[in-house]
Amino acid sequence: MKVSEVVGQRLRAVREYLGLSQAELGRRLAAYLGRPWFPQAVSEAEHGRRQFTAEELLALAAVFDKPLSWFFLPLEKDAVYDFPARSVPVGELLDGPLIGRVEANGAQALLAEALDITHTAIDFAKRMHARANAIVDVAEKLSVREEGEE
Repeated sequence: MKVSEVVGQRLRAVREYLGLSQAELGRRLAAYLGRPWFPQAVSEAEHGRRQFTAEELLALAAVFDKPLSWFFLPLEKDAVYDFPARSVPVGELLDGPLIGRVEANGAQALLAEALDITHTAIDFAKRMHARANAIVDVAEKLSVREEGEE
Protein backbone atom coordinates (compact mmCIF):
# COMPACT_ATOMS: atom_id res chain seq x y z
CA MET A 1 0.00 0.00 0.00
CA LYS A 2 1.37 3.41 -0.93
CA VAL A 3 1.88 5.90 1.88
CA SER A 4 -0.50 8.33 0.15
CA GLU A 5 -3.19 5.61 0.30
CA VAL A 6 -2.69 5.20 4.06
CA VAL A 7 -2.97 8.95 4.57
CA GLY A 8 -6.06 9.00 2.35
CA GLN A 9 -7.75 6.22 4.32
CA ARG A 10 -7.13 8.01 7.60
CA LEU A 11 -8.32 11.31 6.12
CA ARG A 12 -11.58 9.78 4.93
CA ALA A 13 -12.13 7.88 8.19
CA VAL A 14 -11.81 10.98 10.39
CA ARG A 15 -13.79 13.18 7.98
CA GLU A 16 -16.69 10.72 7.91
CA TYR A 17 -16.49 10.13 11.66
CA LEU A 18 -16.90 13.87 12.23
CA GLY A 19 -19.71 14.06 9.68
CA LEU A 20 -17.92 16.57 7.46
CA SER A 21 -18.63 16.78 3.76
CA GLN A 22 -15.72 16.94 1.36
CA ALA A 23 -16.66 20.55 0.62
CA GLU A 24 -16.64 21.49 4.32
CA LEU A 25 -13.20 19.91 4.79
CA GLY A 26 -11.99 21.87 1.78
CA ARG A 27 -13.27 25.12 3.31
CA ARG A 28 -11.60 24.36 6.65
CA LEU A 29 -8.28 23.73 4.92
CA ALA A 30 -8.44 27.21 3.38
CA ALA A 31 -7.81 28.72 6.83
CA TYR A 32 -4.35 27.14 6.75
CA LEU A 33 -3.52 26.83 3.06
CA GLY A 34 -4.93 30.15 1.85
CA ARG A 35 -7.22 28.41 -0.61
CA PRO A 36 -9.84 25.68 -0.28
CA TRP A 37 -9.60 22.19 -1.61
CA PHE A 38 -12.47 21.42 -3.93
CA PRO A 39 -14.42 18.19 -3.25
CA GLN A 40 -12.60 16.55 -6.18
CA ALA A 41 -9.23 17.26 -4.53
CA VAL A 42 -10.48 15.79 -1.24
CA SER A 43 -11.73 12.70 -3.09
CA GLU A 44 -8.39 12.26 -4.86
CA ALA A 45 -6.59 12.56 -1.52
CA GLU A 46 -8.92 10.04 0.14
CA HIS A 47 -8.28 7.53 -2.65
CA GLY A 48 -4.49 7.87 -2.45
CA ARG A 49 -4.19 9.66 -5.77
CA ARG A 50 -2.61 12.81 -4.37
CA GLN A 51 0.95 13.50 -3.32
CA PHE A 52 0.70 15.63 -0.19
CA THR A 53 2.94 18.59 0.54
CA ALA A 54 4.29 19.10 4.04
CA GLU A 55 2.01 22.14 4.38
CA GLU A 56 -1.06 20.10 3.43
CA LEU A 57 -0.23 17.35 5.92
CA LEU A 58 0.28 19.86 8.71
CA ALA A 59 -2.98 21.64 7.76
CA LEU A 60 -4.86 18.31 7.90
CA ALA A 61 -3.36 17.59 11.30
CA ALA A 62 -4.45 21.04 12.50
CA VAL A 63 -7.99 20.77 11.06
CA PHE A 64 -8.57 17.38 12.69
CA ASP A 65 -6.50 18.04 15.82
CA LYS A 66 -4.41 14.90 15.23
CA PRO A 67 -0.65 14.40 15.43
CA LEU A 68 1.04 14.04 12.04
CA SER A 69 2.01 10.44 12.77
CA TRP A 70 -1.69 9.52 13.15
CA PHE A 71 -2.17 9.95 9.41
CA PHE A 72 0.56 7.41 8.67
CA LEU A 73 -0.81 4.58 10.83
CA PRO A 74 -2.70 2.21 8.52
CA LEU A 75 -6.18 0.93 9.28
CA GLU A 76 -5.15 -2.63 8.41
CA LYS A 77 -3.27 -4.55 11.08
CA ASP A 78 -0.80 -6.21 8.73
CA ALA A 79 -0.26 -3.34 6.30
CA VAL A 80 2.86 -3.10 4.20
CA TYR A 81 4.13 0.24 2.93
CA ASP A 82 5.14 0.18 -0.73
CA PHE A 83 8.13 2.46 -1.14
CA PRO A 84 9.70 2.96 -4.57
CA ALA A 85 12.68 0.72 -3.73
CA ARG A 86 11.06 -1.89 -1.47
CA SER A 87 8.05 -2.86 0.61
CA VAL A 88 8.24 -2.48 4.39
CA PRO A 89 5.85 -3.98 6.99
CA VAL A 90 4.42 -1.29 9.23
CA GLY A 91 5.88 -3.06 12.28
CA GLU A 92 9.39 -2.25 11.10
CA LEU A 93 8.62 1.46 11.18
CA LEU A 94 6.94 1.62 14.56
CA ASP A 95 10.04 1.94 16.68
CA GLY A 96 11.19 5.27 15.42
CA PRO A 97 9.82 6.79 12.25
CA LEU A 98 6.11 6.46 13.05
CA ILE A 99 5.66 6.91 16.77
CA GLY A 100 9.08 7.67 18.21
CA ARG A 101 11.64 5.63 20.05
CA VAL A 102 9.79 3.53 22.59
CA GLU A 103 9.98 -0.06 23.64
CA ALA A 104 9.23 -2.04 20.47
CA ASN A 105 6.79 -4.44 22.12
CA GLY A 106 4.98 -1.58 23.80
CA ALA A 107 4.66 0.29 20.51
CA GLN A 108 3.32 -2.75 18.73
CA ALA A 109 0.85 -3.38 21.53
CA LEU A 110 -0.32 0.24 21.36
CA LEU A 111 -0.73 0.04 17.60
CA ALA A 112 -2.62 -3.24 17.84
CA GLU A 113 -4.94 -1.75 20.46
CA ALA A 114 -5.46 1.41 18.41
CA LEU A 115 -6.21 -0.62 15.30
CA ASP A 116 -8.67 -2.82 17.21
CA ILE A 117 -10.47 0.27 18.50
CA THR A 118 -10.51 1.76 14.99
CA HIS A 119 -11.92 -1.44 13.49
CA THR A 120 -14.57 -1.63 16.20
CA ALA A 121 -15.58 1.97 15.56
CA ILE A 122 -15.71 1.43 11.80
CA ASP A 123 -17.80 -1.74 12.20
CA PHE A 124 -20.17 0.09 14.55
CA ALA A 125 -20.52 3.00 12.13
CA LYS A 126 -21.28 0.60 9.27
CA ARG A 127 -23.97 -1.15 11.33
CA MET A 128 -25.54 2.17 12.32
CA HIS A 129 -25.46 3.33 8.70
CA ALA A 130 -27.20 0.10 7.61
CA ARG A 131 -29.83 0.56 10.33
CA ALA A 132 -30.43 4.15 9.30
CA ASN A 133 -30.87 3.06 5.68
CA ALA A 134 -33.35 0.38 6.78
CA ILE A 135 -35.34 2.95 8.75
CA VAL A 136 -35.41 5.28 5.76
CA ASP A 137 -36.63 2.41 3.54
CA VAL A 138 -39.43 1.56 5.97
CA ALA A 139 -40.41 5.22 6.31
CA GLU A 140 -40.52 5.62 2.53
CA LYS A 141 -42.69 2.50 2.17
CA LEU A 142 -45.06 3.72 4.86
CA SER A 143 -45.25 7.13 3.20
CA VAL A 144 -46.05 5.57 -0.17
CA ARG A 145 -48.65 3.31 1.42
CA GLU A 146 -50.30 6.24 3.24
CA GLU A 147 -50.39 8.26 0.02
CA GLY A 148 -52.07 5.36 -1.77
CA GLU A 149 -54.74 5.07 0.92
CA GLU A 150 -55.77 8.71 0.60
